[in-house]
Amino acid sequence: MTDLIYEEFAKNYLRDLLSPYLQVELGRQVIPKHSEPKEEDSYRQFGKGLFSALLSPYGTVEIDKELPPAEPKVIPIYCTPNIDTQIPDDLGLLKRFLNKNTLFHPYFNEIEEFDIHDCLLVILNLFKEYDARDERYTLEFDNFLKEHSDYLDEFKDEDEDEDDYEHEDYAYRDAKDLWIREHFFPFSWVIVPTVSESLLDGFRADPSEDWEKGIYFMAPIFRMGIIAIDELPRTYETLWLRLLTKGEVLLQAIDEIEALPQGNPLRFKALNSLMGLYTSLQASQDLDAEDENLIARLSQIYRQEMN
Repeated sequence: MTDLIYEEFAKNYLRDLLSPYLQVELGRQVIPKHSEPKEEDSYRQFGKGLFSALLSPYGTVEIDKELPPAEPKVIPIYCTPNIDTQIPDDLGLLKRFLNKNTLFHPYFNEIEEFDIHDCLLVILNLFKEYDARDERYTLEFDNFLKEHSDYLDEFKDEDEDEDDYEHEDYAYRDAKDLWIREHFFPFSWVIVPTVSESLLDGFRADPSEDWEKGIYFMAPIFRMGIIAIDELPRTYETLWLRLLTKGEVLLQAIDEIEALPQGNPLRFKALNSLMGLYTSLQASQDLDAEDENLIARLSQIYRQEMN
């Protein structure tokens, strides 16, 4: 299988394309962390004892079972924006993903549930590096409220008394937690050639009217989305993403890249990455028909660019 070759191409391609505008890390490790045990109150102890007493006659009940140590997880591509660098509009749809810390997980075959599970484990463990209670985040949020005082309104219950200070505290807390997640916590994108309806339904991944077809968002608290390359509109806006697949969709994207003006710097970077893919595939002994077609197409470009 050539999956590893394509995955390596994806990492090098995105690094070369994006590194002038933001920091790009390849293969960043996330060490799974177990939460520190908390002192239990009497109600929690009672609940565990109740379950044990009620259910143990009918099966095995384990209390406080420890999970085995988890292996480190790897983030294929981790992007961090530079505050003082403007990301060019020429990156199209890709630019919209990069206004915050962003993870990319590129796959080159249809994914299954356990692939999403792995990506979720990465982002959930990464969240432990961020603490919404950090005073720096609270200060940033309070400064934001000075200019956007109406932001709290959508978190208030219209039926509550305006002088209900406890409710005000809840509204502030909920608004702050959401704002901090949206502005500081990273977002993870799973890039796939295609995705099944059953998998989308299983993870409650839904499209958004504010985004192009083929972009799906899971529950907001997970901060994860899925990009189905085969569903993206065939426009310049999506061009740089449509190189992250295989088969006919990739071949069409290559045709569009080649048709760009030769002075286009993004064209040069994309073709340079594709030549690296071409070299790697040529050295492989395990090619399928899609790989052979791609090699034939890239060999044409190689000869033209060398002349």
